Amino acid sequence: MYQALYRKWRPMTFSDVVGQPQVTDTLKKQVASGRLSHAYLFTGTRGTGKTTCAKILAKAANCENPRGGEPCNECPSCAGINSGAISDVIEIDAASNSGVDNIRTIRDQTAFSPVETRMRVYIIDECHMLSGGAFNALLKTLEEPPSHVLFILATTELHKVPATILSRCQRFSFRRIGAKSIANRLSEIAESENITLAEPAAALISRLADGGMRDAISMLDQIAAATDAPIGENEVLAALGLAGENDTLAIAKAIEAHDAKSALDFLAALYSGGRDISSFLGELSLLFRDVLIMKTTCDSGLLSGAYTTGDISAFALTPARLLSILGAIGDTQVKIQRSVNVHLDSELLLIILCDEALGDGIAGLSARLERLENTAKSGGFAKIQNVQPPTQAAAPVSPCAAKLPAEGAPPWESPVENAADSYNEAPSWEDVPDKPSSEKIPTAENSAEPQPEAPKSVPDGGWWQAVLSAVRGKLSMSVYSQLATQKTPYLDGDRLCIYAASEFSKKMLASHAVVSEIESAATAQLRTPVKCSIMLAGEKPSEPKDDGLDKLKKLAEKFDNLIIE
Repeated sequence: MYQALYRKWRPMTFSDVVGQPQVTDTLKKQVASGRLSHAYLFTGTRGTGKTTCAKILAKAANCENPRGGEPCNECPSCAGINSGAISDVIEIDAASNSGVDNIRTIRDQTAFSPVETRMRVYIIDECHMLSGGAFNALLKTLEEPPSHVLFILATTELHKVPATILSRCQRFSFRRIGAKSIANRLSEIAESENITLAEPAAALISRLADGGMRDAISMLDQIAAATDAPIGENEVLAALGLAGENDTLAIAKAIEAHDAKSALDFLAALYSGGRDISSFLGELSLLFRDVLIMKTTCDSGLLSGAYTTGDISAFALTPARLLSILGAIGDTQVKIQRSVNVHLDSELLLIILCDEALGDGIAGLSARLERLENTAKSGGFAKIQNVQPPTQAAAPVSPCAAKLPAEGAPPWESPVENAADSYNEAPSWEDVPDKPSSEKIPTAENSAEPQPEAPKSVPDGGWWQAVLSAVRGKLSMSVYSQLATQKTPYLDGDRLCIYAASEFSKKMLASHAVVSEIESAATAQLRTPVKCSIMLAGEKPSEPKDDGLDKLKKLAEKFDNLIIE
């Protein structure tokens, strides 16, 4: 039966362990001097050698012929532990044996002496999965076990282990293995297994392994099974479903240039080619991370090594935008883990990265504010403020106003039908003529006698536009727009009749403040007192009511010595 490479090439001695000298050197010295502790705690990320070192330590503690702290791997104890035939070395998975009863069983077994070896060794893997009660049951035994018992605990999440357990163990931290060390180990394994592995391919695998030797060997095993050809970078990318460096660089360049179309085209090509979207986002994040590191520190020694210094230095992105991009990618990586449409989520990510103003977070708000600042610096707001609407020399003819009677006839003599129906068809600025109309002011009587002309200071027919100009800025924009879209009012003596298109418009214009402003401006332009009336089209103005004060004034005119103020 075929045995996986990571199992076949598991280290058998401390010297075979790659990248963990701070652990292996100390353990060898303790074994050689006979100063082994009763409990150890190994911590670190996956695939860094925790369980491997625990098994090597179990062999070294029971080896009949140790060599400088190393197990001989030849004596019956070492051979039995390697084959799993020794019952005195017990490996427990805490994820499936996390209860109090499981720990009580271990505690009861420690009272018995080992059968085949000098020491009984308990290796508890992923010990952070133990329940609170199980940890409490283990405390006393872990602190003062019998002299023939050795506990080795391993975990990837140290923060979940109670402090009472930590204080009873010697703790060893396993580091991530360097990419160069992993690449050298892969080359040794490939040579022994008759696998042709190019150095760039080994370097790429070591970077993808993210410091885990087991992950690197597993990837090599998968790639070797997928192709019979010599393994190069293209074979690694094809077997693992990853995007190449050139593809990732191309998409990053499109993001920098705010070119959403090109970015989406590249993504569509990767997706149709069967590339893994999650892995692609990881590569894109690694690239922008390198760019950020280079921008902020200028230290190439901190780079991942996946891209050349020239490729990274070619980016002109600011650190602020790089931070925003990395945050958006990280959020999407979390989101796609439970998404039903990973392709859509990745497309939305690229669109937002190409135009950050579309985002709804702090980055999107910052992008919109920056855009406003740039507009202000370029004088864009001044240009907008200088744009004036067309003059209202000749008011636009609305469907309602088109039905008003001809010039010279009072509007109430030919009532407008369905005037309110035409309110929603108000004209726009585009309908306003460029030049003022020269139509004359209509009067109340259509007679052959010449009508009094407007003051010479106001062009004939332009008095209403002068009134509009005078009240503009004094009235609200909504009221002014209603007033500006009316047909030139009808002047009946000293009565200025303004005809509204609907009841709504009439209510807006008939307020005391609006009427006062219109009367004041019209009086100034026509140089005669003017009273303003707001009415619906077709409505005849009512006669002014004669109040008591007017009657008294008329009566006082008959008497020379009577003055009424």
